[in-house]
Amino acid sequence: MFTILRLTELIRNAEGADVAEFVNAIGDGAGPEVDTNIMQKLASREELMHFVFPDEILRNPIHCLTREILAPTNEQID
Repeated sequence: MFTILRLTELIRNAEGADVAEFVNAIGDGAGPEVDTNIMQKLASREELMHFVFPDEILRNPIHCLTREILAPTNEQID
């Protein structure tokens, strides 16, 4: 047996209209294009991990919480 629950309030958008518009656009698949040409190209997963989480960050787990690897869409990852 399953219970289907539906969200009725957009809590994630409670911070402001600009944030709400941005998040909703991404969620609808019509989000902004990210120019990947301005980003540093890395040759491997290991190079990416070291770039985002260098040794000095890994030594302090709290600092790890301030780092992440983000991509707006799976297509941009490919």
